[in-house]
Amino acid sequence: DLEVLFAAARRGGRRNLRRTWNQVTRQLVTCTEVLAQYPQLAKGISEELVHDVAQGLVGRTYEDFCLTGEDEDEDMGVEDGLSAAARVQMHGGKFLYQFARAVVEKKAAKDSTDAAIAAVGYLVEAAQGRVEAGGEVDSYHVRRKAARQAVKVFGWQAADAAMDEGRLRQLAHVGLDETSIDGEPTLGASFARLVFEKLIAMAIPLRHLAILVLALYNQSAQSEVKSFLATVIGKQREFLKRAPTNDAAKLCQTMPEYSLPYAVHLVAHSNSFAEDDDGTKRHTTHVLEVYLNDLLTGDGNFPFVLQMLELLKTTEDATVEAGATNDNMYTVCDIALSLVHARSNKKHWSGKRAAGPLEIRLPTRLFRTNNDGETVLENAQRKYLPANFHLPDHSKRARILDLDPDATDTDGAVSAPATPAKRAHTPGKRTNTPGKGSNTPSKRSNTPGKRTSTPGKRTPAKGSPSTSSAKRSRGKRVTPAKGGKVLDASNPLAQLKRRNLNEELNPSPAKKRRIAKDSKQSAGTGQGKENETHTATSRP
Repeated sequence: DLEVLFAAARRGGRRNLRRTWNQVTRQLVTCTEVLAQYPQLAKGISEELVHDVAQGLVGRTYEDFCLTGEDEDEDMGVEDGLSAAARVQMHGGKFLYQFARAVVEKKAAKDSTDAAIAAVGYLVEAAQGRVEAGGEVDSYHVRRKAARQAVKVFGWQAADAAMDEGRLRQLAHVGLDETSIDGEPTLGASFARLVFEKLIAMAIPLRHLAILVLALYNQSAQSEVKSFLATVIGKQREFLKRAPTNDAAKLCQTMPEYSLPYAVHLVAHSNSFAEDDDGTKRHTTHVLEVYLNDLLTGDGNFPFVLQMLELLKTTEDATVEAGATNDNMYTVCDIALSLVHARSNKKHWSGKRAAGPLEIRLPTRLFRTNNDGETVLENAQRKYLPANFHLPDHSKRARILDLDPDATDTDGAVSAPATPAKRAHTPGKRTNTPGKGSNTPSKRSNTPGKRTSTPGKRTPAKGSPSTSSAKRSRGKRVTPAKGGKVLDASNPLAQLKRRNLNEELNPSPAKKRRIAKDSKQSAGTGQGKENETHTATSRP
């Protein structure tokens, strides 16, 4: 019946077009449900029917089907915000997925394997954006639905037969797409969340964590993807603690470190890596730093990661012809090695070897052994870092300079932030002039043998603030006197100066005791106790 409907749609022109395509939609839904319940019925599906559905999905033959964008007027009709063409595409994608699953996963029709693999390829193409039906809303929903169906393929036991590395890279680039419509997240953010949900539910292998690593290039979804990475790795650590194992084959599927070869290969072949050509690979360095930080925090296996990166530099890319250059892959490895070595001494990076296999296993689909000993030695010793590469600086001074627009001089040179002058302290004598914006009492003399205040009763000097007012003003912003300089609260340098100033004006109890001790030593043995008592009671 579905074949008859497609044939009628091809020769029917615009006559009864809406009714014909509504029937196609309903029939696609029915066939999809039947295939999901009875996969053995895939034997009765011809390659011509799969081709018709697939061509409609990627939008290549809409001129023949009279489903181009300009023809979608009142005759076609629009329901639920989606055109008739978009509904056919979305249900066609479901039909192709169930057909491919019945053939590849359930092995219902071995003679239709080529058609099933082609159906998966059409899903990947539709997710990439080769959809020509309708407007932006139609394209957005059709692409998101096609990406959802394509990600489900990763959960098949025979997924490698249907999804080769080329299609995997094409699908992973959907995470970089910033297409969006009103009220919906970007397509890249939606795709990253879909992969995250599948990884958390363990519905797809852990090696596809590399897709989230590539999605870190997407600036609009970067903060969300960071949390996805940390959550997936943390949950996998908990799983390994509950079910520890020494089986190398199982560890390849459960250790988060084994996602590193896939991430290196995917980043090296990405368009974002090629476009990051400023001489420093700044964006790539940031992406790898975030990923490695999550990978090695806590129970991360630091020596294992180092050994794996060094081993990758001795192999060749198996997805390219023999003898082709592997500079991109080696560059990614060297950047990762520099980051690991630079952070190895940090307190939140573990240097202990966790439970892992005695030998490292690399995926043979991605890497092959290099039998040329001289080339292997040369690659191991050579540095493939960019010409102007430098490690990221996360120090406090770098953050202040990055926030302060006045931290550079007229020639573009970075100037060091000004450090507030330290307050000099002379034991036994403290001087403070009233009216200078200070919250401390006025000048008092602690000269031995002469006391200006009566013990047990403190009388502040004329013009100095009272004790209660000093307590009320403590911790507040210091208001300068007339002609003084106001510290801008929005300036990081000003915040640093104000913090140091408050520390000088309001010393800690330990500093008070140190000052009292110095005063006692300088006053001599005759008046030591008197000066000690006076210092302790007259301190503001």
